Amino acid sequence: MKRSAKISAAVIGTSLLMLSSVPFTASAEAVTSGDYSYELQGADVTIVKYTGEDEEIFIPASLDGNKVTAIGSQAFQMNPDVVSIEVPDGVTKIGDHAFAIDIGLETITLPATVTEIGEKAFEQCTKLKTVNFAGDESAWGAVTIADGNDTLTAITPAYNAALTPQSDDAGAESEASSSEAASSEDASSEEASSEAVSSEEASSAAETSSAVSETTSSAAAATGASSEEPVPQGSGFNIPYVIFGILIGVALIDIIYFSVKKPKNQ
Repeated sequence: MKRSAKISAAVIGTSLLMLSSVPFTASAEAVTSGDYSYELQGADVTIVKYTGEDEEIFIPASLDGNKVTAIGSQAFQMNPDVVSIEVPDGVTKIGDHAFAIDIGLETITLPATVTEIGEKAFEQCTKLKTVNFAGDESAWGAVTIADGNDTLTAITPAYNAALTPQSDDAGAESEASSSEAASSEDASSEEASSEAVSSEEASSAAETSSAVSETTSSAAAATGASSEEPVPQGSGFNIPYVIFGILIGVALIDIIYFSVKKPKNQ
């Protein structure tokens, strides 16, 4: 019994000694900057999640002033709309499943600093057809590529590719994008207002033209009605009636004359 107790105590003590020799590492808290969530280890940034919806992604070289050195596991996984991704200079590691199931991904650009690509980092990226690598062929040969990246390894990279200069602050990029979007919205609003005014003016002009047309039509109808009315016959002289009238007039004058003059002669 005592022997069993001693053995149990020895096992527990050995286990505690082994646990005490394992360094304790506190899990880093994720920080959000623009479309990116990251963990900071010293001055190095590991991107752990991308939440944007861009078709062309240019991963920033630094976030909040800290250099991006790693793409974490599943960080860009399942982004079906993304077409191209550029990883900035300074990144050395791409984690497991980092770009997995990005079914629309066609182009990936990698820096010469990358030395490790994790397991199934490009799993199910069936449309991937272009790999740009900023280093030379020997540098690409030195990159450790884990299993499950057949789509990537089947492509011969374009070596010595130039990387696009990136902003040092994703937040600044986000603000710039927001400002551009706001300017675009203002321009669109002004254009829409201008189109509305033009539409109203055109409508008013059309109504005026319609009114003038109706007035013209009414006038034309009135003119047509007048022209269709029968023209009254002219008041020409009827000669027989004129002669008859003259004779009656002369007879009346004679009667009046003789009736007035006769009493004076008597």
